[in-house]
Amino acid sequence: MNAPCGRRNAGGRPSGRGSWPGWCALARAGAVTLSGLPPAYVSVMEFDPLRDDGIDYARALLAASVPTELHLIPGTFHGAWAVEHAAVIQRATGEAITVLRRALGR
Repeated sequence: MNAPCGRRNAGGRPSGRGSWPGWCALARAGAVTLSGLPPAYVSVMEFDPLRDDGIDYARALLAASVPTELHLIPGTFHGAWAVEHAAVIQRATGEAITVLRRALGR
């Protein structure tokens, strides 16, 4: 992996802010401030190389007083959503639907 974010997530560097460029957290790229954003639901896979970026994003949202739910889906990997028959993915899908229904008042 040549991108700094990929090297960090592949174990080339400890997690944490450090000196990584701001574009590593793509979900917030270009945002001047996170305060005032609507509530967020962030789910991350346990063995996903992007897991730490998702956790960092959720922490940044919380630090900006944005109501945020962070769900770590145990035993999963990047792309695990494609394994629809797996019990852990069925539970995670159910959680996501519940959060969305709650957010929409349904």
